[in-house]
Amino acid sequence: MRRISFIILAFAILTLAVLPVQAAQAQTCIPRTDWSGTHVVARGENLYRIALKYNLSLTDLATGNCIADMNRVYVGQKLRVPGAVSNPPQYFKLPNRLVKVYEYPSNTSTERASLSNVEIMLIGRTQDSNWVYIQSKEMGVTGWVWSYDTDIHADYINALPVINIGGNQSGISALVQGRYNRLRSGPGFQYSVITYIHDQTVIVRGRSVDSQWLNVDAYGVSGWIYSDLVQLDRGTIGSLPILGTD
Repeated sequence: MRRISFIILAFAILTLAVLPVQAAQAQTCIPRTDWSGTHVVARGENLYRIALKYNLSLTDLATGNCIADMNRVYVGQKLRVPGAVSNPPQYFKLPNRLVKVYEYPSNTSTERASLSNVEIMLIGRTQDSNWVYIQSKEMGVTGWVWSYDTDIHADYINALPVINIGGNQSGISALVQGRYNRLRSGPGFQYSVITYIHDQTVIVRGRSVDSQWLNVDAYGVSGWIYSDLVQLDRGTIGSLPILGTD
């Protein structure tokens, strides 16, 4: 009986000693200050999907926001995420069968290539996630592929940004010279990178209010690029319609 009482007493003392330490650790947890971005949790999102969006591991995102239970986030919750950071692209390998690459997200559009067993970078998707825009690592082939042909998990695809497809509006042809020029989803450095333009002629559709950003069509998708990277004179840029407010 004395032995049982001693064990119970020892367990109680140990518990009382551990709890203050755990509480102190929880109180001293500070969200990462080197992450300048903010992500507001939307309906249907979970921590895993958000981590994919910012090229983070689930553990890094959770610890960076002092989240103890990685299975619980709520709609409207604000999370700290990396800001304007250029993360290295993540590549996936296509299956060992021919996967057709199209100019637009339709199997009736022009076929650009057929790829098999090569590494690709996922750039964006259609609203319904049926099509993904890709760029092959070695050959630099870009275009749309049927997402189910890639054998890539749906969580990765659904975490991609939705890409607006370039239309047939009138515009001005211009050269973007150099490599790794970023095409962004909006007129500002804070917007996500859709793809990279390498010595490519683009169709310029419009400009931001301050003319610092140009809306262009490149590789069959629409996006924004810093105007200094496009070979157009200021007079021509000023004559373009205003499409952005930043």
